[in-house]
Amino acid sequence: MKSTSKKRFDLLDGVRGLAALAVMVLHFTQRSGLPWLPGAGVAVDMFFVLSGFVIARSYGSRILEGMSFATFFKARLIRLMPLYLLGLALGLWATLVTVPPANGGPNQTEIAKAAALGLFMLPYFNQISWPFAQELVFGPIFPLNGPSWSLFFELFVNILFFFVVVKYRRTLHIGILLGLICLYFLTCARFNNPGWGYETFIGGFPRVIAGFFVGVWISDAKLYQTKTPAWMAYGLILASFSAFALAQKQIQLANIFFIVPALIICCAGIDVHGALRRGCSMLGELSYPLYVIHMPIYQLLYAMPKFLALPPLQKLLGATLVAVPAAFVLIYLDRAVRAALARKLLAKTSPLPMGGSSSTAA
Repeated sequence: MKSTSKKRFDLLDGVRGLAALAVMVLHFTQRSGLPWLPGAGVAVDMFFVLSGFVIARSYGSRILEGMSFATFFKARLIRLMPLYLLGLALGLWATLVTVPPANGGPNQTEIAKAAALGLFMLPYFNQISWPFAQELVFGPIFPLNGPSWSLFFELFVNILFFFVVVKYRRTLHIGILLGLICLYFLTCARFNNPGWGYETFIGGFPRVIAGFFVGVWISDAKLYQTKTPAWMAYGLILASFSAFALAQKQIQLANIFFIVPALIICCAGIDVHGALRRGCSMLGELSYPLYVIHMPIYQLLYAMPKFLALPPLQKLLGATLVAVPAAFVLIYLDRAVRAALARKLLAKTSPLPMGGSSSTAA
């Protein structure tokens, strides 16, 4: 695992921004009668592979050169926690103003437990039906802000990556990686969208480990240096995101295990310029704030009678017009908070990357 250049993968920035938008549309429409992107859960797998690719390039050589675990862990917390905690606070507010049903909903003690565990990014294992817009969701492990489950697994696999690099001085052996991919394939046969809830939690581990270390392997094997024509990269983007509109399990599995890795390999080797580069950069910056606040915003809007009375398409447009601008504002707030934290907590270490193409939060 050698030192790498500081090349920015602009097209991958655009991909992760589009993936975050797809997740938002999935959540805004899946219970409104407009199930437009039933296969967009694959975007989370895309985030994990992107995260492994960029974390390996950003931190792999630093770890081999002696970066301590404390420095690495603080850097990851600085990247993840400010917006995560904001999303948690918004989610708590949304839950408190959403009137739970008389039977089966959370009480104040259960909400307090979820908030206390959430402060430490720990899952709350429960068999409670939590309010989501007008409906209930059974047993989410991060009930105050559902998408946070993937951030828990992101932090877990980041820690695992550090110790794998320290112990083995390389990435996972290809045989072990193939075994993990097979395990995740079997997990997909057992669970739908593994990792997010009480009943599927255990499946999150093979999901994140397999995806993340595929990304690490793409980095270490330098597959991203393979020169491919631009039409192939754009064709894979079109194929992957088109598959989000299809609910068939076989198509989702093909997207996870074949299209997404090929997309990342090809897109990493494509340089973009001008307006396209600026657009990709904007989408990349948008991805994490949007991912972490869109669900609480949606739930807060559903507490408003006028919003509740809107037709499904107008609900989607209205929620999007609130969530996306709010996420843009948070880009600058998050940047300032992270810079201040880095100066205070990492002042005695070498400068660390504060962003880049990655998962929603790498």
